[in-house]
Amino acid sequence: MDAVSNLAVTKANRTAVRELAALGIRSVSTSRGSNPIDDAVVERIPTNVALDARTLSVKALAAAMSDALESPPPEIATPPERSPALRAAQRLVYHLDRAQGGGPGN
Repeated sequence: MDAVSNLAVTKANRTAVRELAALGIRSVSTSRGSNPIDDAVVERIPTNVALDARTLSVKALAAAMSDALESPPPEIATPPERSPALRAAQRLVYHLDRAQGGGPGN
């Protein structure tokens, strides 16, 4: 799968950073420390570089962005063929088929 972007710079929001990681997009996140839960989570995501916005300089941000772009491309966390949404859709179709008399045992 081709990525639309090679790098995203974002506020340290755990949902956005997790979504980027799932898509295989590297990220650099900045935080002012106002949400310790988000900060703790984004620091552990391997495709993300977490930075403290309170002490961040332009030079440090540029270096983090360059380092992230030079790192090997991340693997997509959940291949599309094994995604929870696909499995849920397959199960739903299975049960709909059974309810209509077209499934196994009918």
